Amino acid sequence: MTTHTTHRTLISFTATCAVLFCVPVFAQASKTIDLTINGTVVAQTSSADLNQFVIKHTLSIHDPSYTTEIEKFQPCIISDLNPCLLTHTTKEAYTTRRITTSDIDEPSIVAFLKQTIPATRTKSINAKFQFNPETKKLTVIEDHAHGTVVDIRKSAHTIATILTKPQDQWPKSIELSVMKDDTAITAQNVHTIGIKEKIGTGKSNFAGSPRNRIYNIGHAVKKFHGVLIAPDEEFSFVETLGDVDKSTGYKEELVIKNNETIPEYGGGICQISTTLFRAILNTGLKVTERRNHAYPVSYYS
Repeated sequence: MTTHTTHRTLISFTATCAVLFCVPVFAQASKTIDLTINGTVVAQTSSADLNQFVIKHTLSIHDPSYTTEIEKFQPCIISDLNPCLLTHTTKEAYTTRRITTSDIDEPSIVAFLKQTIPATRTKSINAKFQFNPETKKLTVIEDHAHGTVVDIRKSAHTIATILTKPQDQWPKSIELSVMKDDTAITAQNVHTIGIKEKIGTGKSNFAGSPRNRIYNIGHAVKKFHGVLIAPDEEFSFVETLGDVDKSTGYKEELVIKNNETIPEYGGGICQISTTLFRAILNTGLKVTERRNHAYPVSYYS
């Protein structure tokens, strides 16, 4: 984008002073600018940071037909013979036309956004499936959810458009553009991931467990039923399970903690991890990290 002027434009001022006179030069203060997604602030920048992407060029063209007068302040020499004012002005005629153009460095804005908001996204959630060993087909038991990711290039173009305006017209917040994240496994594309057979099974018995323990096992196992693990992906039991407390729907039951058996929310979940560990051993998959109980329990056998 370009702008055109045939005269000098005052852009900024600071103040520089000498003993006998002071020339005022004013600077436009930098202001904070919020970067938002759906109205929520995800990052902040400043007008000074954004101004670095405005590249100004000034061309001087000699034009005899063009004349303008520039008023200049000059210090006045004070002497015994010349008790004049502190300053006086002179006027000089110019026949040089100055043209100022501005370019917006949009590629640098793209790089800036990638550094500023590298992980701003809503993660896609894969659909959950159940495998039928007889038909060797997958059945959807829970639908997928598309995520969102910042559209860096579109957002950079939005910022570039704003930077073509005078700085005092820049907004206090800039809404970033987002686009749908299509990385989720869905009923439509699940056939491409190559699940053809059952490769391992783990079993354990919790008959005779207290009511709360049975409830906690049933509540937690839903987190794992139908979960897909991509090639080279590391599966974490703890991350898949999520928070375990009263607010996430668990009840108090006995747990092994600090070599003691005490009541705590989620008692019984350890049997799920033990059963899953057995299934993993039967598949031959590599276990990268594990923690055992402080002492053996009956369902280990």
